Amino acid sequence: MGYNRAMKRSFLPLPALLFMTCFSLFAQYDPQIDWKYIDTEDNRIIFPDYLTAEGVRVASLTEQVYPLITETMQPLHLHIYPIILTGGDMISNGYVTLFPRRSVWYGFPRGYGAGSSDWYDHLAVHEGRHTVQFDYLNSSTAHLLFLLGGETWYSAAIGMTPSWMFEGDAIVTETEFTSQGRGELASFSELMRSLAYEERNYSYAKMHLGSFRDITPSPHAFGYPFMNWLEEEYGPEAAASLFAVQAEWPLPLLGTTFALKDLTGLPPRKAYREMMIDLKEDTAALIAEKGPLKEGERLVPQNRIYTDYAQISLGPEGEWYALKADMLRPSALYRFDDGDEKKLFEPVPATRLDGQGGLFVWDSVSTDAAFPTRQESDLFLRTAEGGIRRLTRGGRYYHPALSEKGRIAVLEYTRERIPRLVIMDREGTILQERDFPDGITFASWPSWEGDNLILLVQNAFGEAIWRFDGKDFTPLTPFTSDDLSHPEPWGGGVFFSLDRKTGREICYLRDGRISQITNSTYGADWPVADEEGNRLLYLRSEGYLGETVAVLPLTGITGIRDIALAPLPSPSPRLAGFSEGNNREYEVKDYEPVQLLSPVGWGITSLGLSGNELEIPFTLISVNPMQTLTWETGLYWNLNEEALNYRLGATLDRFRPSISTDLSLSERERSGVPIKDFQASLGATLPVGNSRGRDSLGLTLTGESFYLRSWTDNKGADHLGFYEEAEFKHSRQGGYRSLQPRFEESLNISLLHTLESDPLIQFNGSGHLLLPGLWHSHGIGLYAYYENNPDLLTSPVPGVRGWDYEAEAEQLMVKAEYLFPLLYPDAALGGLFYLPRISGELFYDRQGTGQDFSAVRSSFGGEILADAGFLSLPILVRGGLRISRLWEREETAYQFVIKGYMINN
Repeated sequence: MGYNRAMKRSFLPLPALLFMTCFSLFAQYDPQIDWKYIDTEDNRIIFPDYLTAEGVRVASLTEQVYPLITETMQPLHLHIYPIILTGGDMISNGYVTLFPRRSVWYGFPRGYGAGSSDWYDHLAVHEGRHTVQFDYLNSSTAHLLFLLGGETWYSAAIGMTPSWMFEGDAIVTETEFTSQGRGELASFSELMRSLAYEERNYSYAKMHLGSFRDITPSPHAFGYPFMNWLEEEYGPEAAASLFAVQAEWPLPLLGTTFALKDLTGLPPRKAYREMMIDLKEDTAALIAEKGPLKEGERLVPQNRIYTDYAQISLGPEGEWYALKADMLRPSALYRFDDGDEKKLFEPVPATRLDGQGGLFVWDSVSTDAAFPTRQESDLFLRTAEGGIRRLTRGGRYYHPALSEKGRIAVLEYTRERIPRLVIMDREGTILQERDFPDGITFASWPSWEGDNLILLVQNAFGEAIWRFDGKDFTPLTPFTSDDLSHPEPWGGGVFFSLDRKTGREICYLRDGRISQITNSTYGADWPVADEEGNRLLYLRSEGYLGETVAVLPLTGITGIRDIALAPLPSPSPRLAGFSEGNNREYEVKDYEPVQLLSPVGWGITSLGLSGNELEIPFTLISVNPMQTLTWETGLYWNLNEEALNYRLGATLDRFRPSISTDLSLSERERSGVPIKDFQASLGATLPVGNSRGRDSLGLTLTGESFYLRSWTDNKGADHLGFYEEAEFKHSRQGGYRSLQPRFEESLNISLLHTLESDPLIQFNGSGHLLLPGLWHSHGIGLYAYYENNPDLLTSPVPGVRGWDYEAEAEQLMVKAEYLFPLLYPDAALGGLFYLPRISGELFYDRQGTGQDFSAVRSSFGGEILADAGFLSLPILVRGGLRISRLWEREETAYQFVIKGYMINN
């Protein structure tokens, strides 16, 4: 969460606070990587040596892209955002940050949901547009913030600009300049279109800040139709106009209000309403063009709340299986048979879970405890008896498919970004490995056809369906710019899902002829053919209610129309993969990650009053592109002692174990006597991965003390991206509405020993256990703390609720909490105030001090808490009223409390 030291020391002004909440620093890269770089006219490309060919390709690609993404928004070009390519990851991502200023591209392509565009095309346009937006915003008042406080203060302008504006404009740009951006995918627009068509009159605040009662679109899905409508109504310069006014007025609510009124004459809520009216009319026309709908019969009851199904597979006795999650329950695998459903277990597949004959195989990504950009993806098998077996270690596998004979077809993606087909047995023994022909950049969704395989392949221009017979690959379709997914062999042909702007539907391919099988209101996906039962199961979109599982008879199945795949686009003016015509040669140079004087991020991160000492701190921090070296200088004026402290520090984060160094020089005056102090510290941290979380061991030595810290953070739950419906689908929390994860445990132990003539030791430890409550959204929290000599370091032990805090020489604290929701009002007062949830908490605290901890202070009571948003900021603050019964004093205390905040970013 930003630079934590500054956050702990100071009361931050708003610009610095937004920096802390919106831009996070990430851990280091593997120090064994040999880094290279290429400089172009507009960019610096930094990459591992094993991605040199990719680095050259990206250098050429970004030069092609830059004139396109700046066509309607001419940036000031104040700064270059270095592009860092990674190859060790196994998830799809890309992002742009300030502090340090850079753009990071994860090498693993998104095989579903991002269109058929080449992955690097997608990143070059989408993330490139974000760098243009950031640079364009650095003008007017926002530029003044940059001059006064660096990127940490300038980030206030970023924080005041709604995420939907950033993401919507970037998706408009990717849709215009790639072979198939997300704006051309029906699946991407299904939620927004259904909300408009069904006249779900959600407020602008609810769409912008989210809801715990209903699913709401991500900033990407909400922003695209909004920004697209603005450009269609007010011209291609609409985005530039919005960002220019935002830069002039980087204030909460006012900036967006002034920007939209200047462009449209309407405030945000009215502009949003006009957009939704037009989207409804457009959706109605699109549905009318579909002709008579052809939708299968539901196999499950009508959804009452948003429900997601995925990963359908068939059983040997006519039963079927699917992952299911809804607003209350986490994702789990269920068995369905004649209307009955039974929960089996809670796997977390990274890309796919496939079943056959009571067996299930899936892939799961694990992240290196020391280096988050180094990941592995291994295979797990659940036996018919319910046991789970790990098949591989240290792999890079995805999209496994299980055959009736027990063989597993899986795709491997090397760190050099090369896909490979692998076939293994149920013990994980590799039986066959096969490279794809030259030009294939990605492969996905293998499916068994007897001893053959049907799968999707992708090159720099589009996608195609191929067959593999154990020796050779045979194309079944030409390469197309349409988005294809989930091929399922049947009857000598192949069912598959086809996603294009006119709709996402199930199609059938046989002998080169393609027939559309479904004709749904919002869309259909994931076909699974049951030959014995003569039925086709598939996912049918129900819009804002999620998905249902539907069935069509296979006997005599015919399509509603014959269709053709979209031809490949021409290279100009749209991108269509890497242009071979641009063959400029680039000089590849060695890159040193630790650069002493190469900052790409600087800012004042601390300015304001601090703590009980009434200290006025000023802290200036600078960091380099790879975050391997951070410089920090500070001035701290202590009002109590009338003393001035100076500090200059540097943190080097390059080695394994991670080594940090810190030099501190302070000069102060106490009671007229000058005091000088010089300290040097050396710290080492050795993170160690485990099966459920991360462990680490840290040791810090200074001139007068040593500090030993060990912690484990074994999280049995994946924390949820706030209000992100795509993240919800794969959440392992206790449901989307849960007040905390269903299971979580952690342990934290530290030791400080002073090396003085009269040495002191501080030892503290804490642990917690989070458990599910009596109902799906409820939660139980159990906490324990121990500490002695709390004056040596800031005490990690909280006070007993209701009592005045007192640091005791030795203390033992236990806490118990029960959390439960009360109401989901989703009430908005324009853009001034938004109230999505009211919840309650019952608690009991007990603190023991003195000999045998016999001196006791305890309290019990409850809290009524509201999650509230103000001024359209992407932050929900949780606070409310606490009533505490002080047991020993037989008194009741009333307090207004702020419990924390959550970010919708």
